[in-house]
Amino acid sequence: MPNLSIDELTRKKLKERMDDALALMSKRYKGKKPLGQEPKSMDEQLTEYDNLNPESLEGMLEKFGSDKVRKWSEKMEAEKTRRLYGN
Repeated sequence: MPNLSIDELTRKKLKERMDDALALMSKRYKGKKPLGQEPKSMDEQLTEYDNLNPESLEGMLEKFGSDKVRKWSEKMEAEKTRRLYGN
């Protein structure tokens, strides 16, 4: 092991501890919603879907992927149809 200064040693140890803490947190809270984030109601989702512009759609595609966006779009269309015809 090369001679490390006290500063380098401290930084290395701190980085190891932070990496361990992040790994534990990601394992423990995998799939959890952040605090204060409630799921959007169907009315809010439909309003967002109706007001969707091409730039927003492109951003959603980059963030969530085409499969999720397509499924969400199909879900919104089905909900609009259900509300329109009462099925």
